[in-house]
Amino acid sequence: MDTRVDKYIAEAGEFARPILLKVRKAMHKSSNKFEETIKWGAPCWEQSGLVAGVGAFKSHVRLSFFKGELMQDSENLFDRGGGCALGSIQWSDVKEMPTQAVLVKYIKQAIQLNESGLKPAGKRGGRRDKKDLKIPAYFLKAVKKDKEAWATFDKFSYTHQKEYVEWVEGAKREATREKRLATTLEWLAEGKSKNWKYQ
Repeated sequence: MDTRVDKYIAEAGEFARPILLKVRKAMHKSSNKFEETIKWGAPCWEQSGLVAGVGAFKSHVRLSFFKGELMQDSENLFDRGGGCALGSIQWSDVKEMPTQAVLVKYIKQAIQLNESGLKPAGKRGGRRDKKDLKIPAYFLKAVKKDKEAWATFDKFSYTHQKEYVEWVEGAKREATREKRLATTLEWLAEGKSKNWKYQ
């Protein structure tokens, strides 16, 4: 175990600590070969490559599987609201979490995917091709209108572009979508990625 992860958990919000501890316990219960580390300022676990990472935010904790889109979501745990990448699960209270057995099942599945060498569809040479990303016409039109925003968006990787598109598209109400689009343009004009606050 990495002492930096101990520190991360200790400094997390009161609601987040029991969630982080339960995730960490499930990780180590799933495999004794895990390398525990800190990447992008948050706890991550590696075995034959990155398996999963967990981050504590203001009101929730997010567990993300790096090959989530290849995983079978048998318990319907993955966030499908478009707010984050497929393969992410969010909790605001430890009581919302599934049993250790369920977490371990998901983690072992993620390890097996890493060891199999499978890559998500659309990966070429280990990188996503931006041509595979479906960008709504209204989104593209708005971004192209702002030269600075477009310059940033155009040079962004597939992942960074997808984060913005899914965030805006994930809005349930038109007003929310418009607000998110305005924020997107503002952040892009400043050269920021969607998750710049956590990087």
